[in-house]
Amino acid sequence: MAISPRTVLPAALLLCASLYLPNLASALSDLQPPTATIVSEDFVPLRNDWVPASGNWSIGGGTYNSLAGGSADIATIVGYRQLDPAAEFTPTITFNKFSVSARVRNKGTTASQLAGLVYEYQDPSNYLEALVSATGVVSIRRMLFGSPNTLASLILGVPRDTWVTLEVQYDKIANTSTLLVNGEPVLANVIDRFLTSGGRVGLASHGAVAMFDKVQVTTPFGDQPFKDDFTTDAPGWTPQSGIWSVQNGTYNDAAVQQTNITLAPIHTGMTTGSDETGTYTVRARMLNPYGASGNLVGIVFNYVGTGYTEVVFSPTGVARMNLVTNGSVQTLATSAYAGRRNVWFDVTLDSTASVWVDGERIFDHVPGANPNLAPEGGVGLITHWAPGKFDDVWFDHGVFQNPCNETFAAPNSSLEVISGNWSVSGGTLNGTSVIANSVAMPCRVTGNFAGADAGTDFVLSARLLNQYGSSGNLVGLTFNYQGPLGLFAGEYFEVVFSPKGSGFLNKVIEGVRYQVAQFQHAVPSKTFFDVQLFRSGINTTVTVNGTTVLQDVPQGDLRGGRAGVITHWAPAKVDDVSMQPYVVRSAPVTYKLTFIGTDAPPDHAFFVSGFNDQGVAGGSRFDDQGIAQAFTWHAGTFRNLNGFLPPNRGISVVAVNNQGDVFGDYDDAQFQSHLYLLSASGQSIALPGLPSGSLTPIAMNDRRDLLLSANVSGSVQNYIWSNGQLTALQALPVDQRMAAVAINNDGVAAGHGSTPQFRFTTVIWQNGAVMPFDVPPNSDNGLSRAINDHGAVLARTIFRDINPGRVEPFIWHEGETTLLPRLSAVMNQGDPYDINNAGVVVGTAFGDGGETAAIWDGTRVQDLNTLIDRQDPRQPFVHLIQPKLINNHGEIVATGTDSRQPSTSQWYLLTPVATP
Repeated sequence: MAISPRTVLPAALLLCASLYLPNLASALSDLQPPTATIVSEDFVPLRNDWVPASGNWSIGGGTYNSLAGGSADIATIVGYRQLDPAAEFTPTITFNKFSVSARVRNKGTTASQLAGLVYEYQDPSNYLEALVSATGVVSIRRMLFGSPNTLASLILGVPRDTWVTLEVQYDKIANTSTLLVNGEPVLANVIDRFLTSGGRVGLASHGAVAMFDKVQVTTPFGDQPFKDDFTTDAPGWTPQSGIWSVQNGTYNDAAVQQTNITLAPIHTGMTTGSDETGTYTVRARMLNPYGASGNLVGIVFNYVGTGYTEVVFSPTGVARMNLVTNGSVQTLATSAYAGRRNVWFDVTLDSTASVWVDGERIFDHVPGANPNLAPEGGVGLITHWAPGKFDDVWFDHGVFQNPCNETFAAPNSSLEVISGNWSVSGGTLNGTSVIANSVAMPCRVTGNFAGADAGTDFVLSARLLNQYGSSGNLVGLTFNYQGPLGLFAGEYFEVVFSPKGSGFLNKVIEGVRYQVAQFQHAVPSKTFFDVQLFRSGINTTVTVNGTTVLQDVPQGDLRGGRAGVITHWAPAKVDDVSMQPYVVRSAPVTYKLTFIGTDAPPDHAFFVSGFNDQGVAGGSRFDDQGIAQAFTWHAGTFRNLNGFLPPNRGISVVAVNNQGDVFGDYDDAQFQSHLYLLSASGQSIALPGLPSGSLTPIAMNDRRDLLLSANVSGSVQNYIWSNGQLTALQALPVDQRMAAVAINNDGVAAGHGSTPQFRFTTVIWQNGAVMPFDVPPNSDNGLSRAINDHGAVLARTIFRDINPGRVEPFIWHEGETTLLPRLSAVMNQGDPYDINNAGVVVGTAFGDGGETAAIWDGTRVQDLNTLIDRQDPRQPFVHLIQPKLINNHGEIVATGTDSRQPSTSQWYLLTPVATP
């Protein structure tokens, strides 16, 4: 007679609990920030008290299996340990925030066959669950009084009968659930307010036979990872001195005094039994608007009031790490860095007192920086005699340990052979086994193994040679390799290369190899080739001989592990293995595309010329008779402005300010041009005191200051109109024709003058007075493009080192010019269009390689096309060329082409959707 697992399991579980959980101090050894593990279950053996509520459940082969295929087969855990090792187990989860995850293998075949996680389980009729169907749909469902309700779902296409990791992050206070699949968030902040707080977690299947493994329940503990982008506030920050506030999406110190400090919600120390942070990494973007050597911005750490350590940066390009004790400053280390006034730069500091600037290490384990030999005290931001600006501050646990560089010029004492035969000779690491898996670890214990960065943010490089030539002979790299012990023992990621031109990104999970991505390369057998593998967050990028073959492929199944080399059925030679931290620059990283649609799409029949911080775009589109119609556009909706203006033969829009006012001009029935100003509600605003002549609208600011020009008998005069008062903009000396192009919220205008010989001079106007400013050395003929609220003017100039010249963008601010970098050796020219208050510039890069949209962020330039979200359905088809406008939230309006309509120029909104 068969014995039901429901009868046997509770007794067996109680026996296992008594065998494996009496030593709670040992069981809680994982109690380190940022999470505490409440449940860790791999079913070899059973460690927790599982009780089936329904269905037929059994343990076999190291997995927990639902065998009945009933309508709702559920098993839950009925005992949960607490943070205090001496506390009794509780029958439900008592933590306000927790995560539950498990490996799930749905063996069904239809969309109605489901398997996954149960949480907040009250009874068989009331619970929440996260499920994957046999057809690859993931969902979050609520069961209330026996009635199921799908709260959110997404088609992911997960193959049936394969292992997939589901994780739910649950917040009882907010009643929100976030679902991650294989480490990647797919359903965020799904709200449910119907269940009573407090319940159990477990596993469920609906109509499906399913297998489960690797169940974990964790709760946040200690300092939690964060990224503050200061879009609205600075939560948790505590100023110690100075005047700190959030403005225009940045965290600013307005007080110019000797020392100003604000502390982040980070508590470092090594007290036994406490929840203090022991190791950490902090990143921050910063800008110094002042220019003297004593004007400093930076990061403070080990802050205890009377003493602290700081790394501070001068706008003259000098960085110092100082130890400050009772007002006495001791400089521990000094280094040069590529910084200057009014240029954003990224700083990374870890608790070993190592520092990177824009990805370049400038300090390495500075002695004496941690006076107590370990971090202890507060961590935050600091300024000296400078009104510093800060953004994108990141914090996470752990540091990158033991960077590895191995040339195999001598025997490698740290080499660990996992399988196969490996030896060092002739200046290379040689794998001689022709077996299914041959693995060696030249970089034995390298990387970050704590916090959210565990197993991420590194660059693994090597030179590889495959001595065989068949398609099944593979050589490559392995990473996130799990050791012989632990919950995920023997699992790993790999990127491997066939000598026939194919490459594969794989993962080995539960002993099964799954292909994550396939690519092509051009390396034959018996030829060395260079491989670089970048892990940024959960994303993997691979280059071969400098050419990118995979870009940002998500892999989040495994956390920290070892890295090495691997072969399948091939002998190999390996050289120059390197494992280094990948210091990620902060922003931007990813944009989504929104098509700004048109009723009539012919080329040049549609223009966007204004854009505000609320994402409202304004412009003109043409009807069948070629008459321009004015519009505003927001979140996919057009608003026709023609009805708010007198009968006309065409309308233009030049500006939309942050109040939603629209400025432009229109032609009346007699083809006479008139300026107009409309409020956000469409009310026409009177413009008394305008000058005579033919008027041209140019720009507008948030104060409704209007920048315009008047042409009288061929003579052009520029003006600022403000509340009925005109200010004429002064001209340069004789033979200069003045052109104003932009105005900021302080009423400062930018433009240029030109001579009949086409010589151009860049200028600004303040209170109507003109001031020319210099272009970069060895260049000439500057044209102004835009000005931000900090008085930084975006312009272009020409270098005459090639014929007829090379165009390059630059920024001028308070007497200093900063050339923006070239995109590449062939795309070595640039035409800028706009700059926001963070100093981010958009424009077009061009040269022998064609033209493409570019973005300049501090000292970095990137092709905007490489930053489009890979999941965006338009990404494979759209090529962006001219990014025209950028607002202070980093949203961009750009033109581009769609390969499905190659003859048509389109307009797109680019919205930032993620940061590394």
